[in-house]
Amino acid sequence: MSARDPLTEVPDHLGLSLMRHCYTEFTYLSRFLPSMYYGEHANDEAAPLPW
Repeated sequence: MSARDPLTEVPDHLGLSLMRHCYTEFTYLSRFLPSMYYGEHANDEAAPLPW
């Protein structure tokens, strides 16, 4: 069994596409997940400060 070299077997565009997908997905999730959380936990609980 021969060792596989990921630098020669995985094309660069695959990594860049994955990075673009992750950026887009996490940007989208960051826009609606906080409101879902506070909607589910709206029992007079104060919203935490982001810092």
